[in-house]
Amino acid sequence: KTYASSVVTVNADGTFSITLPVGLSRQHGSENSAPDVNPARHPRTGKSKPSMSLLGLGHFIWQQAEINIWKPQFVKNRPRSAFWLASRIDSTAKSIRISRLMLSDVLLVSAANEGAQRQTNQQRVRFASENKKRMVAIALLKADATAGFSEMQAGRLSLSSPIGFPKLKVSPNVFRSCERSFQSELNAWRAGHKVVAVVETEPPTIRFERINGRTVPIPEAEVIGIALMRVTPRFIPVDSGYEEIIEARLCEQARSFVKPLRFDAEEDTFPDFVLTDVDGRESVPMEV
Repeated sequence: KTYASSVVTVNADGTFSITLPVGLSRQHGSENSAPDVNPARHPRTGKSKPSMSLLGLGHFIWQQAEINIWKPQFVKNRPRSAFWLASRIDSTAKSIRISRLMLSDVLLVSAANEGAQRQTNQQRVRFASENKKRMVAIALLKADATAGFSEMQAGRLSLSSPIGFPKLKVSPNVFRSCERSFQSELNAWRAGHKVVAVVETEPPTIRFERINGRTVPIPEAEVIGIALMRVTPRFIPVDSGYEEIIEARLCEQARSFVKPLRFDAEEDTFPDFVLTDVDGRESVPMEV
């Protein structure tokens, strides 16, 4: 009930169609017009939302990819690294349509210096540039928060392993909007905690620079919205340091649980965790 009925729909082929505040396709005649809405987070209005914010999109992807679920056997399986996260996000994006595009067509995720994802990111940047499509980038904020925050203030967003990404330019207005909406997450980042950014950009453009006697093309893109999500080392989203302590303790004690995600809801009655390993019970809500 958080959203109007048309915001999230299930298609006949099993994919999802989602409406964002700012679509991924440029409207004709809007080449030089900046969006007049904040796509990162909806204001609290008490009404059904006409679109899903970037924060809601992050929560949707986490839920569909089951990143918000933890079981003890996950410790023995593939470790949850930044590249594991990128693979899960990229796979899930292949089932999400936005503005008649598959999200995977314009999605950027962390990549290694060598590997398929680097080439995939580069191909998607070229596609978005040639077809005037906005892009979505989902990755951890740069680990060095001191340098990363200074770079944001200076107009550049630095993400973790942004191999194949365009340079992400941040205007003072977008930076201030991020500070207003996600101060708690910025503080957590600067205190050394992991924070995921869900970013929407304008279509990439190519700028040419003279480097070492050669003319080099430099792709860059203007950021129009940044949503932030604090996560634990296992990429479970948490809203506070207290929740992070409990999440760590549950994992230490080999418990199974789900972290409910709020999307753009305004209710305050979501449990912080849902235990799924209590004998005789399908689930037990847990509040910190």
